[in-house]
Amino acid sequence: MNILAVTIGGLGDAVLYSPVIKALRTRYPQASIRLLVASRLAASAYAGASEIDSIACLHPGSRNPLRTSLGLLKFCIQSRMRNGRYDLGVYATGLNPKVPEFLRVLAGVDRSVCGPKPPAYPTDIECNVALARRFDSDISPADTFVPISDAAVEEADQILQTTGIHGGETLLAVYPSTDLSHRPRWALTDLLEIVQRIKKLSFGGKIVVVGSQAEGREWSHADTDRLVDANLCGRLSIAGSAAVLKRCCLTIGSDGGLMHIAGAVGSPAVVVMVNAPLSYRPPGSQTTVIRSQLDCCSATYPERPDWCHDARCRQSVPFDAVWQACEAILTRRSHTGMDLLG
Repeated sequence: MNILAVTIGGLGDAVLYSPVIKALRTRYPQASIRLLVASRLAASAYAGASEIDSIACLHPGSRNPLRTSLGLLKFCIQSRMRNGRYDLGVYATGLNPKVPEFLRVLAGVDRSVCGPKPPAYPTDIECNVALARRFDSDISPADTFVPISDAAVEEADQILQTTGIHGGETLLAVYPSTDLSHRPRWALTDLLEIVQRIKKLSFGGKIVVVGSQAEGREWSHADTDRLVDANLCGRLSIAGSAAVLKRCCLTIGSDGGLMHIAGAVGSPAVVVMVNAPLSYRPPGSQTTVIRSQLDCCSATYPERPDWCHDARCRQSVPFDAVWQACEAILTRRSHTGMDLLG
């Protein structure tokens, strides 16, 4: 049996789809499961996953609709040449409804099963879990995962050692994310203030920054006092980042792909979602989400309007709520024997 599993959004979308992957492998242990994702970043999140047999990606990262369509066409041609037909196509929540029909006709998908989308369930992870339960009724949000191979752990250890951080040390990660025109991130100055307060608590571990090379440059420019112990931005693969985040007692930052990975690997996370849809909430039972208090950011799918140039939604994030969430996690884990605070 050939199965095509499809999630062609961003890195976070790919992570939220993982319960479906697990359910498909449980239901069809002998099937050939091919995963179709949008970008190389999303593909790398599943590198080494035993639940899938192969991965295809549409394009290197752009989410331009024309490039997506061309990528789908190319994929369909290659599928016809290599695999013939697919017995089943399983589509993540939120996909354009034209995608299943496109793949049915051109890639030869015999039967399609599509995930529901909000408001059928409040969040994308719950929508994907509902889809997964059509194949395995025992699946839950706790089945969200990002595989971490021995190679990823080795990569993380080697990079950390170059910064003077060794295997037994506790880590805390900061993720600044990227400032988008329609979806601003939380201000770096506010994140720096959080880090400064954590250090004043006599935090007993090392603080690292994770993200892309560009995010790392922005952080270095803002962090003039060098408050963090290591800037790992641009030095780790997605798999290596997952291995680092799994070690973290806390991950703090703006909404983005790495916050979804933090939740999926079990790192307690405090996520600032300035005006992102709450349905995009990262996974994890220990994830706390803080949002802007402006009315215009409370919609199911808020977007920053073209006329808004001052990012008031960013300024209206309650700083004290972010700090109290971070402090509560560190204090709670110290009380359970982790000895995080002096």
